[in-house]
Order: sequence, then C-alpha cells, then structure tokens
Amino acid sequence: MINMGIAIEEITAKLNLPENKLISESLKAWIEKEIKLAEGDIADLRDRYNVPTKDELEKNIKAGKTHSHPAWEDLITWENLEEHIRWLKDLLKKVD
Repeated sequence: MINMGIAIEEITAKLNLPENKLISESLKAWIEKEIKLAEGDIADLRDRYNVPTKDELEKNIKAGKTHSHPAWEDLITWENLEEHIRWLKDLLKKVD
C-alpha cells in the first residue's frame, strides 16, 4: 500500500505545487473520468437497444418492440447511471 503522505509530499515538492491544488486537481480528474465511464455505459445501452433515450427504451419495452428481459434491468441501470452522473457533476462543482 502506498503511503499517501509521502507520495503527496514528493509530488508537491517535485512539481512545486501546493498540496491542496494537487488534491483538488486529482479529485477533478477522477470525477471527470468517472463521468466519462458512466456516459460510455449509457452509450453502450443506446447502441444495444438502438434508442436515443431511456424514455424511448421504456416505450419500446411497453409496446413489446423490445424483450422485457433484460431490458427492464438495463433501463434501471440507465436511470442509475444518469443519477450517478448528476451526483458526480454536482460534486465537481464543489471541488472547483
């Protein structure tokens, strides 16, 4: 396991960067990466069901155009991913 105190001290000294700036920038990078990963997962669902939105997927399930299993589970996943992205974006505003 990495000793974070030593790693942070070494990085801030080498880059002549304040510790809070390093932590802030690291958090931003991590949050942005998580947003991109979640957006990628949503893009996969769009491609899988050939729909632009989760509402369209739900409509197709209800109309019988898409098999309900596993589409219902994927719809729930899509909703959860969108909520996760909203939370991450709110968090990103707080880190800025």
